[in-house]
Amino acid sequence: MRRPRTFTHLTFITTLLLVTLWTNLLAQEPASTEAASDSDKPAISESVVVTASRTEQTLEELAAAVTLIDREDLRTKASQLAGDELQGIAGVFQRREEAANNFMHVVFRGLTGNHGNDTFLALVDGIPFVSAHEEVLLAEVPFGAVDRVEVVRGPVSALYGRGSLSGAVNYLTRDPGPERRYRLGLSGGSYGYAKPHLSVDLPLADGRHQLVIDGYRQENDGWRDRTEGQATNLFVKDHIALSERASLTLWLNAHDGDQEAGGVIPILPNGDIPEVAGGREGFLGYGPNEYQRETLMAAARHRLAINDNLMLISTLHYRRIQDDNDLAFYDPFGFQPENNILRVNGFANDRDTRVFFVEPQLSWQSGRHNLIAGATHEQVDLTETDWWTGQNGFDEETFNYHFYEINIDYTTGEVINRDHPLWADRNETYRGDSRNSFTAFFVQDQWQLSEDTTVTLGARWDRFERDATIASDVDFDGVIDDNAPIVDSETHVSPKLSIVHFWKPNLSTYFSYGQGFNSNFGAVWQWDPSLYQRGSEVKPSRVDNYDLGIKGHIGDHIWIGATLFHLSQRDRLVFLSNPAGQLQASTADRFQSQGLEWESRFHLVPGWSGYLTYTYTDAEWEDYQVRGVDYTGNRPTGVPEHMGSLGLRGSLAPRLTLDLWSDYADDYMVTLGNDFEGGGYTLVHGGLTYRLPGDRGTVTLTGKNLLDETYDNLFGSQVPLNAYPGSPIRAQLDIRLEF
Repeated sequence: MRRPRTFTHLTFITTLLLVTLWTNLLAQEPASTEAASDSDKPAISESVVVTASRTEQTLEELAAAVTLIDREDLRTKASQLAGDELQGIAGVFQRREEAANNFMHVVFRGLTGNHGNDTFLALVDGIPFVSAHEEVLLAEVPFGAVDRVEVVRGPVSALYGRGSLSGAVNYLTRDPGPERRYRLGLSGGSYGYAKPHLSVDLPLADGRHQLVIDGYRQENDGWRDRTEGQATNLFVKDHIALSERASLTLWLNAHDGDQEAGGVIPILPNGDIPEVAGGREGFLGYGPNEYQRETLMAAARHRLAINDNLMLISTLHYRRIQDDNDLAFYDPFGFQPENNILRVNGFANDRDTRVFFVEPQLSWQSGRHNLIAGATHEQVDLTETDWWTGQNGFDEETFNYHFYEINIDYTTGEVINRDHPLWADRNETYRGDSRNSFTAFFVQDQWQLSEDTTVTLGARWDRFERDATIASDVDFDGVIDDNAPIVDSETHVSPKLSIVHFWKPNLSTYFSYGQGFNSNFGAVWQWDPSLYQRGSEVKPSRVDNYDLGIKGHIGDHIWIGATLFHLSQRDRLVFLSNPAGQLQASTADRFQSQGLEWESRFHLVPGWSGYLTYTYTDAEWEDYQVRGVDYTGNRPTGVPEHMGSLGLRGSLAPRLTLDLWSDYADDYMVTLGNDFEGGGYTLVHGGLTYRLPGDRGTVTLTGKNLLDETYDNLFGSQVPLNAYPGSPIRAQLDIRLEF
């Protein structure tokens, strides 16, 4: 059932065309008109990015669709957690679940994942952040230490390896400044949000050491029951000038966080959301339902200019992440709306993850060639223990089998089977030790064919192996069974090719081809031999992606970036819900997506600027069957056809700036059969920023979802499953002092 729209995608497209036409007319003012000042020109051309090519280039020089999010954007839009910054970015859609804080589903270019976020790559300072379960957990990113974010749409596996099927997000940490400077921040807002923040730049040893120390404490009560969270973070970075040709950068980040996960709301078979205890703010679940995480991570990067043309960059990284989770997973097979019963499965685990990463890279410039070559080795070790809680086993009275079932009356929130004889508290069902190892060699040549044209060729060879020893409750009888060790390995070569042509200094067109891949290892616990063991018939999942784009200035007032893309995926591994226990493996042969991504920056009148993004995504299964049902030709779930964002920034007074922006997403398919869609939204936000005299800091007041629109993040499979309510209106005040 499609709900009424207050702002349709047709209105959004019309706005796009009108704004572009108007600003284009402004750009064609007669030559006698006084030239715009530098402050009235889109400064995006001067932005230098590194992720898409491993070299410093302007956006126009890149044969890729890239968006840069700087510190001011993060602050103005009140981004509190990793992933917040992705809302409104062309080609990217996100849905939140579990407290709307700890877990986020992110989709690039319509390509959905198999387990968590396993179709795009997260990087921190160019270092891959992929868990032992081969998925991106944005909650592991040290977001409080991030200074800017680069978002790349399209595969980057030819440079960074597995995981980057459809895009990458590179979180770049804060660099120390050359002068002693203190920054004191205090943020507060709706639902108990509070964050004191202190950052210090300290040049030492006559400037040979440039040190930044950054720490904060963040607390949030959450707007729903049992969504309270708190986190403490300390980040230290030291940039050391060793000599005229050598430097060393060291950084350390320590994080301690707790986050309650909140409860789930079921969806009726007809797509309606029933009345539940506590309403949208209530908690339906069991137990603490919370995440606890401690992380310690460090990196070292050494730069050595061997000569004027040859540079060696060596990177070392280590991180340890300790998780203690106590959750309740929604069980759609136990939903009985006729009896007002919702079912969850009680789940808890302890995880200890250790990651070691090393990468030497050589860069050589000579004549028309800019060559980079390097090698990577990454090792991810995981020790995990799992427990389940609920009614479990074969019931001889009813002849029914139960898998750790917790039945809840969703009209009262009461657990109704807590006293059943088959109830089990924290049955240990899994003990596992695993190691994922990745070794790779990559090479890329940027060849300047002429003054206006550059061709880039590159490839990366990866070898990856998983070695797992698992003891698990294979038959779900409550007894741990020892299983034989599982070892498997595979190789993959990821090519890339691109060409960029400049028509004038600030306007270019490009074509690119790149292949992304995923190991298809999946989560370690899915390697239970009774359910799934990766064999020769399941190869790494591959995506072939083609881009055709244009980027640059049109006149003095407009910057545009437009990309037509097409991607197709092969050997896609998916996991299907199983009423008798854990997920089951299946392989879907092909998936494809194509569409348009549009970005523009423009200046309307002196002192006022704006931006507009729009995405059209045509995604469908080319070959997909589930339990004998053919879903070929259907759209994937959780992928809007139309998305966009429109923003304005203007000066109200010499030191007072107004920001207004709106994020729009069309309804998306919730079920595999495409018989139910919903979840779309149009959210309006705003902010006021006052800059203190003498550049001593800022005071920013931000309002999110100012019209208090009610919307839900919807999830489904063969049938509609569950909803996680979107955040209502909230306010945040940020005070930043510099001295």
